[in-house]
Amino acid sequence: MANSPRIFIYQIFYDDLTRSKLDKGFIPLDNTQNLRPDWAEYWPIRNVLLNQNFNSNDYIGFLSSKFYEKTWCLSELLLGTIASRKHEVYSMSPYFDQMALYSSNFEQGESYHPGI
Repeated sequence: MANSPRIFIYQIFYDDLTRSKLDKGFIPLDNTQNLRPDWAEYWPIRNVLLNQNFNSNDYIGFLSSKFYEKTWCLSELLLGTIASRKHEVYSMSPYFDQMALYSSNFEQGESYHPGI
């Protein structure tokens, strides 16, 4: 099927150490040059979104290099869950309590990173 959903889960790294911690099941996303330190992870994410061709029904995600340390979740579990295609959106956060405190992830981000 030409327009069947694809899964693109990127994991951001910053140097050789963080690259060595990446889960091989995710797509490595290089932020070693850090051309916009004021944008933090948004810089490499923005570049992917501007330069890749995605279909409207693709699954796209961006994870920290510390994803496993924070969640104890391996790529096989996450990708398998998404591949079941039971939902349109999946949210992976080890901080459910913080997700429940804010009306959006943007509000949460502003609370911890003023000016984001």
